[in-house]
Amino acid sequence: MDDPSSLTSDELISLIISERMAGAAENAKLAESISKLKRVDGSTTQTSLSRLDPEVIKGSYMMSKDKRTHTKSFSLRIHQPPATVREALTRTDILSSFRVSVLQEINIDEFIVHWNFMVNTHKCCELCLFCYDNGDDSFVAFARGPTIVRSLGMKDSATIDKLFYKIGNTIYDKFKQEDVIDTRVEEDFIESIPYAPPQTKLEKTLVKKSMDRAEELLKTAKRVAGSAIDPVEKFVGRENGKSTGWGITVAKMDVSAVALFARLWLCDSYKTKAKLRGLPIREVWYGLDGTRGLQYSRSFSLPGGFNDRLLELWMTWVAEENEGGGRTFIIANTDIEDYGGTRNKVSDEKMTRASSRGVIIIKELTENTCEWTRVQQVDLKFTKVMPSSVLDFLIKQHLGWANEMQEQFRRNGKRVDRERLVALSEVMRRRRGKPLHADQERVFTECMRLFGETGDEGWKLKVLGWKAIESPCPDTDMWIKYNPPKKGERQVATGKATGILDCSAEEGAAWAMDYCSNERRRINTVEGDDLARLELRNRARENEMALATVKNMPFPLNNREFVARQFWKTEEGKVWLAVESIDDEVDYGVKLKMTRGLIRSIWLLEDLPVRGGAKQCKLTLIQQLDAGGFVPAWVVNKKIPEGLNTVQEAIEEFRQDEKIDAAEQLDLATSIRESWRTEVYSDEEELLLNRMKEQLGEGLNEGWKHLHSPDPFVVMDIIRHGDSAATGRAVTIVDAHLEDALAWELCRMTRSKMKLNRANGQLDRAIVKVNNHSDISYSVLDLEVPGFSPREFCVKSVWKFANDGQTCLVGLEDVDCEEFPLAAAKLKKWIRAKTATFWKYERLPEVEGVPQTMVTYYQQADLKGFIPLWVGTSAITHTLSHLCTMRKTLDRSDEIDALDRLILIERIKREELLSREMGEEAKKKVEALLKERPESERPPASFGLADSKMLVETSRGCVWGKSTVKVRAGLEEVAASFWDFGSRANMAISGDIDRSFEEEGGEGMKMLVRRRQSIHGGRVGFCTFTSKMELKKVEDGDTIIILVSSLGDEEVYNRNTVRARGSVSDGSDGSVEAKESVAIRLKRIPGKTEITELEYACDIEIGFGSSSTANTKFIMRRLEEVSGTSIYFQRRVTGEDFGSEDGQALGHDLLWKASSSKKRLENLVEVVGESRALKMLIEEIPFVRNLLEAALRGRLTMNRAVGTRLICISEKESLQIGKNLIPSLKSKKLIGAGIDQWKRQNQAVKELMETHEWFEPMAVVLGKGIVRTAAWGLMWRVFIGATLSVTDLATDLLVLKQFWDGGEAMVRYRDSSIASLSASICLQLFIVIVQNRKIGAVRVLKEMSVVVLGMKAPYDAYRVAIGSEQEKDALLDPFSEMTCIKCAEIVPAEMVPRRKMEGEGGEGESLENEFREVQEGETYAEEEKEVDDDERTGGLTRMKSMLLNNKVKVTPVGPVGVGDGEEAEGEDEFDESEFKREIKRRGSLKL
Repeated sequence: MDDPSSLTSDELISLIISERMAGAAENAKLAESISKLKRVDGSTTQTSLSRLDPEVIKGSYMMSKDKRTHTKSFSLRIHQPPATVREALTRTDILSSFRVSVLQEINIDEFIVHWNFMVNTHKCCELCLFCYDNGDDSFVAFARGPTIVRSLGMKDSATIDKLFYKIGNTIYDKFKQEDVIDTRVEEDFIESIPYAPPQTKLEKTLVKKSMDRAEELLKTAKRVAGSAIDPVEKFVGRENGKSTGWGITVAKMDVSAVALFARLWLCDSYKTKAKLRGLPIREVWYGLDGTRGLQYSRSFSLPGGFNDRLLELWMTWVAEENEGGGRTFIIANTDIEDYGGTRNKVSDEKMTRASSRGVIIIKELTENTCEWTRVQQVDLKFTKVMPSSVLDFLIKQHLGWANEMQEQFRRNGKRVDRERLVALSEVMRRRRGKPLHADQERVFTECMRLFGETGDEGWKLKVLGWKAIESPCPDTDMWIKYNPPKKGERQVATGKATGILDCSAEEGAAWAMDYCSNERRRINTVEGDDLARLELRNRARENEMALATVKNMPFPLNNREFVARQFWKTEEGKVWLAVESIDDEVDYGVKLKMTRGLIRSIWLLEDLPVRGGAKQCKLTLIQQLDAGGFVPAWVVNKKIPEGLNTVQEAIEEFRQDEKIDAAEQLDLATSIRESWRTEVYSDEEELLLNRMKEQLGEGLNEGWKHLHSPDPFVVMDIIRHGDSAATGRAVTIVDAHLEDALAWELCRMTRSKMKLNRANGQLDRAIVKVNNHSDISYSVLDLEVPGFSPREFCVKSVWKFANDGQTCLVGLEDVDCEEFPLAAAKLKKWIRAKTATFWKYERLPEVEGVPQTMVTYYQQADLKGFIPLWVGTSAITHTLSHLCTMRKTLDRSDEIDALDRLILIERIKREELLSREMGEEAKKKVEALLKERPESERPPASFGLADSKMLVETSRGCVWGKSTVKVRAGLEEVAASFWDFGSRANMAISGDIDRSFEEEGGEGMKMLVRRRQSIHGGRVGFCTFTSKMELKKVEDGDTIIILVSSLGDEEVYNRNTVRARGSVSDGSDGSVEAKESVAIRLKRIPGKTEITELEYACDIEIGFGSSSTANTKFIMRRLEEVSGTSIYFQRRVTGEDFGSEDGQALGHDLLWKASSSKKRLENLVEVVGESRALKMLIEEIPFVRNLLEAALRGRLTMNRAVGTRLICISEKESLQIGKNLIPSLKSKKLIGAGIDQWKRQNQAVKELMETHEWFEPMAVVLGKGIVRTAAWGLMWRVFIGATLSVTDLATDLLVLKQFWDGGEAMVRYRDSSIASLSASICLQLFIVIVQNRKIGAVRVLKEMSVVVLGMKAPYDAYRVAIGSEQEKDALLDPFSEMTCIKCAEIVPAEMVPRRKMEGEGGEGESLENEFREVQEGETYAEEEKEVDDDERTGGLTRMKSMLLNNKVKVTPVGPVGVGDGEEAEGEDEFDESEFKREIKRRGSLKL
């Protein structure tokens, strides 16, 4: 072997690590020297390495017996297996960088270290380095085992310390994984729990005493104020005359019991040490004397100059089995003095020893949740008794540890509630059939006697005596009954409610029992009006729970307190639940002025058959509630429906509408398939179908006018019949079997349809089945037009197959039905309208294995009364939109298009096709189309990532446009999407009304295409393009060209083309032929196979019939095809492949064509439904949708930071985070800075951007778009206007007061001002009543009070400023309402009758009165001032003569002496202003 001293540092380290020096004889002398060394005091002495974590680097200092030789060493814990560390340190680049970073700073040339790897139990290793003094004042490096001796050339011990410190930090930072190590240690400990040493007698005694003490303290606990609504219940207390205090915390943790136990027991983890690193003393010793106990010593400081305290505790634990099979872990602790074994000493200089004892009880609730109860008593050993307030403060600060632990393990509240619900439902199934306790059985018997009767078949609900009431909940039926009261009791009514839950009976009962769940507590306490909601823990039964809640009541009523117990029993398929008030006293931590109410109720949940894979049960709730106090019984009875809302809450909790609706439609479709051949029809039914067919289907062939359809694949037309009647027609093709499409329509009472109908103004709906092919349908529709009454419809429907099952006809006609009498409608002031409906279903050939059905829908309605044309047209369009809903629900276009596109991609990739290169002539034509025109300009609106230009030449009837964008798809895939001319996706992007095509045979890819488009404006309504489409490839192999050229007339009419899917127009719209030239160039971006550059250019000759505006809109729509293609592929990128550029594209997609917040929200609904990445994110974190909704609204509100973690965020918090975006953007000049502030202020946003890198770029794009369209200038204007309005009102009142104090002279001016203000206020009151009458009386009263107080202007300004949308039942949007209110303020002041200003008499009489006032003023002036009588008398006599002869025309516009009159024309007229100046000059009038 070569001499090690001749090797370089890198070579020597590599040699040592590879263990090629094992067994070297040169180390024998060194080993002998080591054996002579011993520790000075037998313990580790810390060196200057204490700047590092002492658990990471441990330093020691040793001396020889003669104290002449000393040795330094350190060990470094590395969080990786030895093989991984050895491999990393062997790499040359690691060694070089390591040597430079260490040696250059220490100022030495070379050094040698030997790493000794020691594997420990935590799947990591320790690296050890030793140095010793070789006697010549220099240190030598060596190691345990085979070692190389090398002089470090260092004579200073401090330099060695610095070297060790640098080496330790460098290596530790390289391999640091503290969280991983903590997790591994906890896992090892959990695995070792079954093998723990048995409990000693002393440990058993400690646990028993701790539990007894905890039970005693819980009885005398005093709740901390505010913890009644806190998720952690807290209690404090102290012993009189002592400095001893104790605290109790009770909380539910979202973590398994064993994991929480391991985290608490292992108190020397990296996380714990990092938190308590500043403590002078903190030591832990496990396994005291071979037991499971430990010694825990730590110091802590006290405020106010007190000495530091030292706590030394002895701790042990035990695990017990619960009654239900779960585990309970108990950690007991007491002062170390109570331990009789070996103790470890620590330095306690200048410290006072304190004592503590307590217990932590961790009870397992579910697999991943537990309940924590901690009781801790502390004696701080004060020489004097500390004030109770100070001690309580210290204890309360210590109780906050429970909140920290709860927040550390907090998970999504809804998911945790679901886990608890499933666990409790399993307990209910396990206890099925077990008897109740005697007191529980008594309660059930009393409830049954009160609410029902007992018979041989068990408990039954009484039918007699129940009266149906109107339910405020759409899915709940409610009744009320009055039972005779007992002596001394009030007659309080009993309410009953029923509903269907989409869950098992046990799950529904478990939800009812979990009254203090995370979600219900948050809704009712944090966000609601409950002052307290507690679960009392004085009931130890498995099937029983005691609850307390305090309801906030409006002034002047006291708050209402309800304390009750609820328990359950289960039978086969049934679960009973009873609730009864109890007399327990509850400590809420504060004194509340409240009155205790009484409640008694019983729940019955009965399992129903499974439908569509969803379990179902029927819930019946019977409840009697008395609010107590002096609230009249009739008021309590009126609130019964609100108390029964619990049934609707349960329905919403378990709602599975999609599964239930799908099951209902599938059952009906199956029944139709099996029975349509055997159905027997009566003569009346045959006549009904024939009438509808002749009246609608075949009787109307002419006079149809096109209607704008909200769906491009549904064609709508209309025919008017007089003032109130009209017939509408809609045609489309659906991707479903005929029977499935028919079943979708006949299932009129599905949950999704009922919800949609309610949103569209349907007030009521019911169906009576006649037979398998006929029923009677009843509905009431609110036209949502002020002044129009709701319309009532009652029709009979019949369906029948024809043409051997290839066609199905459905007819609906008005009918009188006993179940829905006309008299009932008259009582409700509804109008019975007439309607006739005809459906025709035609089976079509399948497309790519997907069934097709053409559906034609005719609707004829006579709404009765005088109906404006626009109302009737709107009603018909609204009714026909039902077919749009059917098509979208049954749509399978993506499935068809994807299969066709795969075939086209393989075809394009074939070598023989790609080798066909385009010619020079085609290249020149493409270049000419793509070349930018000199006078072209950017369109007013375009997709954010597209570069677009356009040129409109109205004089020639031509338009040109070009757009370039990057598409998130491969070259062949984009080419296939353009070539698939018949796809619905392609039609939806282009907006074509009709398409047809025919592919030519022969070489290459050529196709004849025909498309019809709409032109808005001008004399041309529609235009048709007939063109030839070719696909070519350029020589480079990475470019594809698609060229579209118009055909000549002789070529067009000889072609028979095939219609594209979704084309249902018959072409009878009078369209004109137009010409187009289109070039599409697709380029593959090098290095990015899934991104294609798309260049699109078109030159279109429309003709001279369209206007410039229409041409501009037309070319913009053509260019939007490019943006639509980019959006189409962008939405199909999954979350795993999403990057920052994709986030920017998604942001532009959300802002596409969005000039207002309403449009942005509509875009959000569409994008969420189609964007795979955003849909995946919302499925993972549902509240992201609420966050985006609030952000896209763009309301400027107060910025309130939210520190909740993303996984724990609630709906309210997500909305607040979204609202915080706008103020963050407003406070910064740069959008990026505003987004950064938004991220820093809201923890959930920070986590979201860290886990999804594309979210931040998307937020930046959204921020730019929102700021660009923000109405902040409007906000300033409306606030200034509101300020002026309030100021004007104040000045009017001030002037009115002056008029009032002016006496008789100011009467008419006072009356005029009062009339003006009264008219303005009355007009405003009328506006708010009409605006809010459908919302409710409470809202109307609120708005009226705002008007009367004169604060309507600032109130409306605030609503406009924050961007409030129009409410559902409101007549106007906030901006329109504000405009009307402004008019109501201005108009009355200008319309005050002139005669009111002039007086009650004629014009001459008014002037005489004024002259009389002048004379009275003269008398007053004579007393004050002496004036020449002759001069005054002469002047006044002349004025009087002129006034009485009507030679002066005076038009007062205000108080005398204020306004100016008209100029006198001619010598007989007199200027009013001159008259008043004369009066003033003479001093005859005093105001």
